[in-house]
Amino acid sequence: MKRLSGICFMAAVCGVCAAHAQDTAEKTNMRKNQALAQALFKDAANLPVSFRYGEATYHGIPAEWNPQVSRHTADSRTMRTEISGRDPQTGLIVTFEGTTYRDHPVVEWVVWFRNTSGQNLPVLRDVWGADVVLPMAGKQDAALWSGIAERHDDFNYSYKTEPLPRDAEKSFEPSGGRASDNAFPYFRVSDEQGGYTVAVGWPGQWRAIYKAVEGGVRLNAQQRILEVSLRPGERIRTPRMTVVSYSDAADAVNVWRRWYRDHALPREADGQPLRPRISGYAKRPEHSEHCKEGEASQLAFLKFITEKGFTFDSWWIDAGWYPCEDKEGRQEWWLTGDWRPDPARFPNGLRPLTDQLAKHGMGLLLWFEPERIQTRAKATTFDDKPDAWVLRNGGDDNALLNLANPETVDWLSRYISAFIKEHGISIYRQDFNFSPWGYWEREDVRQGDNRRGITENLYIQGYLRYWDYLLADNPGLWIDSCSSGGRRNDMETMRRAVPLHYSDFGYDRMVQKQRYHHMLYEWLMYFKEWPTGNGKEGDLFSITVFSPFFQLGICQPEGYDYANDKLMMDMCVAMKPYFVDGDYHLLSTDAFNDSSWTVRQFHLPSHNSGVIQCIRNEKNEDAAFTAKPKGIIAGKTYSVTDLKTNAKQTLTGEAILRDGIRVEQPPRAATVLHYE
Repeated sequence: MKRLSGICFMAAVCGVCAAHAQDTAEKTNMRKNQALAQALFKDAANLPVSFRYGEATYHGIPAEWNPQVSRHTADSRTMRTEISGRDPQTGLIVTFEGTTYRDHPVVEWVVWFRNTSGQNLPVLRDVWGADVVLPMAGKQDAALWSGIAERHDDFNYSYKTEPLPRDAEKSFEPSGGRASDNAFPYFRVSDEQGGYTVAVGWPGQWRAIYKAVEGGVRLNAQQRILEVSLRPGERIRTPRMTVVSYSDAADAVNVWRRWYRDHALPREADGQPLRPRISGYAKRPEHSEHCKEGEASQLAFLKFITEKGFTFDSWWIDAGWYPCEDKEGRQEWWLTGDWRPDPARFPNGLRPLTDQLAKHGMGLLLWFEPERIQTRAKATTFDDKPDAWVLRNGGDDNALLNLANPETVDWLSRYISAFIKEHGISIYRQDFNFSPWGYWEREDVRQGDNRRGITENLYIQGYLRYWDYLLADNPGLWIDSCSSGGRRNDMETMRRAVPLHYSDFGYDRMVQKQRYHHMLYEWLMYFKEWPTGNGKEGDLFSITVFSPFFQLGICQPEGYDYANDKLMMDMCVAMKPYFVDGDYHLLSTDAFNDSSWTVRQFHLPSHNSGVIQCIRNEKNEDAAFTAKPKGIIAGKTYSVTDLKTNAKQTLTGEAILRDGIRVEQPPRAATVLHYE
């Protein structure tokens, strides 16, 4: 009895110690963030921004511009600082907007420049929306984490951590004007005393430079090219910078994930963070996207699959539902520009489908690409619109809808919002399949001297305003961001959307996708995947690609292995509470290759439960893996269930901490363990 009492006492002590350690880490992170915010937002002269205006160079806002400071509580969790100054000679107003979070160790800022005069202003150039030294306290050289997003080769969604010795400098920028085309606008810089997570919020062509200097790491970030004389009334902005402080580099991922979930991830209609979903998708595989699908076929697919006992949260219709013919009558999904349901295939619009989906508790996800007007299309919604609404780039068949033009944005916002209401769309999916930078530059040249970067800046503002309008005018709507896969997933975009279709590359690369998913779980949290290779073969290795938005495709109803799909759906449903709310940990040190085990954990501290996704790849020679999950509490007793086989075991927290959880399975196999 004395021995049992001792064990209970020690378990209680361990539980208290774990909670105390987490509380201490959070307080340390907040103190570090408060010190950073005080240094960055203290006064006009020390703001983390610099620019050249005319012949003068400024850091912060000069005293002679009479800067005014306003600080106020935006809501229970955020404080806002606004510092604004006006050049008395020319009328240029510079406004700094900073945000400090009370519940997470995060600061953000963006800077605006506005011409309040009736004249064209001197040239504004070398505008650095971030020009700041991030203080580093460690004795070791800093290390810089950087990644590659969408690239369509073996480096797709790859990353590395490199040393950043004194005076070393590393520069990053995307390709072609889309924020995560090749480069990835998210970084971590750290040493043995912790560090910072940095996100560059600019949906266009940004640049970020990191340099190790005395006392820390200098961060510079900007719109890549901006040399502009502002015309009367014009207003431009810098990238929005997000900086997260952490005191332990090992916990950097989850400090970011907790803030991202609470403040950045899009919300449900009830205001809560977006919840994981299971989605259905149906078309014949021989057809190009949804070009041959219509009301009758989609309703037939829906009836068939619901009779099989499947219950989905969403139903996905991709490109091709609109009239998509060229002038010779050839049909291709990429002949975009006519944004109405094809009357031949959807004679009653989309309401018959969305109403039927609603009866089964499903919402419709619908694909759009409003920024592209295909000049070879038979007809488009914009044929009768002013020339100023469209940007062209020589003989390119793709014309770019000019979101730098406020009238274009206003019309598009009203038109698409009315469409969403009329047809009952629940998820607005926006794609963008070509690079805009050449179109922006061509328009800059057309406007004359000293206008470099103006079209991009105004376009980005229009793009964000359009999405803000859709979200405000359609409560409960949420947005899926796609851009030839994952080429525009910066932080400003991700505040309004999630990257469901994160890549157009590597559909069947099941092993490489383990790395893709790892990077996405660390940063963007919510994405779509589907069981590639499943179907007649009954391939349960598709457990590998479980994701927060898991999609089952019904493309060949005859002979399809519905039993395996149902099992996978049930397993993924069991994981749903953990994808978003849980902390994320990679438990295998060697992962993401043909010879590895890849083992990842989602742990929910508030419920002391979680899931462990266990993958043994094809060439791995170790029949078993011992998982050492995080967050386990000594003194607790855990029920551990293999969700694939339903095999159960009961383990004490002491046993798990000492011995781990042993997983055995054959090569090219996967399962999920649930513990509570």
